[in-house]
Amino acid sequence: MRFFFFVYLVPATNEGQISTVLLNVTPSSAEGLNLNAKAKVPGAAWGKGSSEDQVIIMNGELLCGTLDKSAFGASDFGLVHSVYELYGADVAGRLLGILSRLFTKFLQLRAFTCRMDDLALTDATTFLMTRNLLCFQDCFVKCFVTTKRWRGLT
Repeated sequence: MRFFFFVYLVPATNEGQISTVLLNVTPSSAEGLNLNAKAKVPGAAWGKGSSEDQVIIMNGELLCGTLDKSAFGASDFGLVHSVYELYGADVAGRLLGILSRLFTKFLQLRAFTCRMDDLALTDATTFLMTRNLLCFQDCFVKCFVTTKRWRGLT
């Protein structure tokens, strides 16, 4: 009997990228950020017994949890708010700039895009759109007439 094992190389996770960002924006004269926060997504959504809803950052390293809107957004005691309170406006601004570039790069790699070519109407798409609108109009008229008969208006 033969057993096959597959090894997959996994690129750096977001935990590593976020920890690197936090360590890079921390001023050399300051201690690393320590933060215990709660994410908006409950831990049960990640699986039974998961602790992904508890965000734990110690000495600038993300140890546990999922960073979501409550961490990055305009919320009290989130990541950006904590960096602002500890290190000041310049460091918080630099953090927001770095996170903006990181999120943009992520969207470029993983998200769907919409170019001008996708928005341009060709003759074939115009024909399909017109046919669908006429079909919808025909269905709407039949439904309206049937409703009038059903209510006894005709």
